[in-house]
Amino acid sequence: KQWYQRRVRERIPRSAGESAPSLVVARYPEDGAAWRDDKLDAQMSFVKSIIHTARSVKDTYLESKAKPEVFLKSTEDLTDFLPMIEDLVGCSTLHLNQPIPLGTAVGNVGEKCEVHVLVKGLIDPAHDKGRPGSKDEQESR
Repeated sequence: KQWYQRRVRERIPRSAGESAPSLVVARYPEDGAAWRDDKLDAQMSFVKSIIHTARSVKDTYLESKAKPEVFLKSTEDLTDFLPMIEDLVGCSTLHLNQPIPLGTAVGNVGEKCEVHVLVKGLIDPAHDKGRPGSKDEQESR
């Protein structure tokens, strides 16, 4: 087995300036400024916070398989990220900076974004009465 591995390694073509004795001890790639984009990192962190907030609001009020409409009201331009947000939140439709209907649950992402999850028509008030943490549960204590 070792003989076979050594033969395969010897036959792998190498770059012209490569001087590593084998693939295993080749140099680790160095950090390059060309690979870093601080603006994109900040945008992705913001998008991750939006996804987290939307999923938290959705999980608080709805069943896990529900696919509600989600409305985002944001001061940031999120148009490039909308398909990704929609997939990761698990919503039927994602609206950006459109009028928000009545019957939504709200979550805030700092001062830059409000996440509104449409729960009207998707929750059963009779079922919600006995839920731990609901107003009815707290009043009966």
